[in-house]
Amino acid sequence: MDPAHRMKSVKETIAEAKINRETYYKAFKKEGFRKLYKEEAMEIVRRAVAPMVNALVKEAKRGSAQHLKMGLEIGDIYTEKHEVVTETYADRIKRLRKESSGK
Repeated sequence: MDPAHRMKSVKETIAEAKINRETYYKAFKKEGFRKLYKEEAMEIVRRAVAPMVNALVKEAKRGSAQHLKMGLEIGDIYTEKHEVVTETYADRIKRLRKESSGK
């Protein structure tokens, strides 16, 4: 689960762990192993949050609009506005007929 190994192939991983491919895949079939694997992954993410936030703030302060927007979204300060338009099936058919007739 070491982040340094995240880009390794299954072949490289099993060689380093000194297990065979069958053992590797059997482990992931076990619910307990998958649960442990997920918990370990979440712990790695938790440890990385502070440095990620610091990097985000640093880039936002340097003028990156993308980083600024992301930071504001994370802080629930900004939400991009989305317009949702709904129409009935019958209204859609009418609209499409009108558009196709050129009227």
